[in-house]
Formats: sequence, structure tokens, C-alpha cells
Amino acid sequence: MKYRQIRYLTIGAGILLAIMLMLALFTSHRLDHTDEAFSQWVFTWRQPVLDTFFATVTDLAGAFGIIVLSTIIVLTLVFYFHQRTLAFWYALMMLVSNLLVNPLLKNVFQRERPALSVRLVEAGSYSFPSGHSLGAVTAFGGLMLILAYLYRNKNWRTPTNIGLLLLIGLIGFSRIYLGVHYLSDVLTGFALGAFCLGLSVEILNRHVSNDS
Repeated sequence: MKYRQIRYLTIGAGILLAIMLMLALFTSHRLDHTDEAFSQWVFTWRQPVLDTFFATVTDLAGAFGIIVLSTIIVLTLVFYFHQRTLAFWYALMMLVSNLLVNPLLKNVFQRERPALSVRLVEAGSYSFPSGHSLGAVTAFGGLMLILAYLYRNKNWRTPTNIGLLLLIGLIGFSRIYLGVHYLSDVLTGFALGAFCLGLSVEILNRHVSNDS
């Protein structure tokens, strides 16, 4: 992906994020009604096979899954590819977005999760925005950018990117299916993750340009 495209995606994510935050601040009741209606529609899909599938998928962006994936990526970049700057960027981006920005917004909005009666898995903290959705975008979206930087072969890049984007989408959907998040939580998590990812690329690019 070209740098200009990343900048456009960052701007788009920032606009979507701003819209979602404004909706949550000023039209929360209307947003709640839409979220509830969408969740009820998703719940009609529930069956044991899908319950197991989405419970497994959602764990990929849980705390343990994100830590394992991030550690593997950072260590591989440092010791195999000798890309210390890239490794530092990825680690810092993951830490700031997942451990600082997301918890900050959760505590600002303090939105309660869906009722316990509809949850298929346990979940703590507040609901808005979805940490799993943000984590999926930053972790797997960051991996997409790293692979594009390390490998120039476009033959496999498209199917790889499609696979990672599908995984991100499934993780976000799993949070609604499992009854622990609303649609607006997931959309805001996606937008926040994309914005943090794109902004970090902007900072990295300026740092590298200044050092060269």
C-alpha cells in the first residue's frame, strides 16, 4: 500500500471516529435503539457451531492473543529481519493504542455492556469502544503494513490482505454475536484502530525522513 493511500485511510478513519464519538455524546438514546435492533437481528443467527467458532475467533484479539502475536512480530523483526525501527514502531503503536487510548475512551464514555442474559462469554470493563476491534485493526493491520514493507511481491499480497481484513471483520462481528458489544462499539473500535495505525505511520515516516 502506498503512503498516500495510508494517509487517505487515516483521514477517513478520523472522520468516522469523530462522527461515532459525536453520536455517542449527543444522540446516545437513538444510537442505543439502533444498536439494540442490530444485536437482536444478529442473535437470530445463533447456533452451537457458530457459538464455538466466534468464541474461538474473538480470542485472537483478546489480551493473551494480542500479546503473543505482538511479541512474535517484534522478535521476528529484531532478530530475523534486523528491523529495529520497525519493531519499535509496532510495539509502541500497540502499547499506546491498546493500553492508553482505548482505556481512556472507555472511562470517558463509561457505556455499559449488553445485558448478562445475552452474553455468551465473559467480559469486563466498559463497552465503548470495542478493545478487541481496535486490537484486531492495529495488530493485523500493522502486520499487513509490515509485510508490504518487507516483501515487494504483489502476487501473494492481495490474498494475504484479504485474509487479514476478513479476520479483522470476523473479530469485530464476533463481539456483537457473543453479546458483549454493540455495533457502534465495534465501528468506533475499527475507526480508532485505523486512525492510531495511520497516525503512527505518519510519525514513523517523518522520523525516518528526518534521520535520512
